[in-house]
Amino acid sequence: MILVVGGGFTGVGVSLALKEAGITDFLLLDREPEIMTQTSSNSFRLVHSGIRHLQNFNVLEYLRTTKALKELLFRFHEMIIPVKVAVHIEKMPLFLRFFRLLKNPVFEIIEGRFFKKKGFYLSWRDGYLLDPQALKTTFTEILKPNLMVQEEVVEVCRDRVITSKKSIKFKKLVLACFPSFMNKLAPVFGWNIITDLKAVETGICVGFRKRGRYLFAVQRLEGLAFGTWYTKNKPTKENIHESCRDIEEVFGITFKNYDLEIGTLPSDHTGNPIRVTKILRNDNIWEVYPAKFTTFLVTGRYVASQLL
Repeated sequence: MILVVGGGFTGVGVSLALKEAGITDFLLLDREPEIMTQTSSNSFRLVHSGIRHLQNFNVLEYLRTTKALKELLFRFHEMIIPVKVAVHIEKMPLFLRFFRLLKNPVFEIIEGRFFKKKGFYLSWRDGYLLDPQALKTTFTEILKPNLMVQEEVVEVCRDRVITSKKSIKFKKLVLACFPSFMNKLAPVFGWNIITDLKAVETGICVGFRKRGRYLFAVQRLEGLAFGTWYTKNKPTKENIHESCRDIEEVFGITFKNYDLEIGTLPSDHTGNPIRVTKILRNDNIWEVYPAKFTTFLVTGRYVASQLL
């Protein structure tokens, strides 16, 4: 039997790929009562087109991500919609002035006003997940015969895992989680701030530069969402207050009420969150950290192809 531990996007992607391949002898374990309740449920909900990879001249990753976006928009068109991203350009580099003269299918330079800031914006199309709960329900129904929840793994042996309730034998194991028993990578906490504000325009994700990074805002049904910040510890009150001050300063808005979304990611040796999927193999045990929502189906298929 193939055992998959972790019910986030990574584990779900592997499980769906096994299902697509006609494999029925597998089991997906999650320690929570439902799948996709941790970091996967607290993502910024953006489905990336891959343009960010062009910043590092990684054309192959760009093409891979763009293809994955198109599949998600096609398969889940009722839950994932196109969204326009507009990133403010304080000083337009010469190469962007050149690209503005071309008919560029990847991105465009527009002149507009967002959050009272008029100027030039680098714009492209991403996707946006409208309803995470609907997606969770869909995946739960598909994987129901192979799903076992409220099973926390406490030990991994050569051919079995020990949970808080039982011992489960496996032929091959995929660790698509960040359990405490592994202790190989330190956790990084990421958080979003969800305000009760409403944007003038919906279907747009706007970014402004602040302290060497871009701070993004996107409209949700429950209000404007801002993020994501990372810290090695759970965000303190000072962390949150500082982030709120950044929001008010960068976007020129004030708010009183907000909620906090917190997720946990593994980090690399420098303490930064892992942004590119890492796949490690040790005999019959695979470790996968982590898969972006955009590419979780592609990553799942790759892992499944190596298992079969």
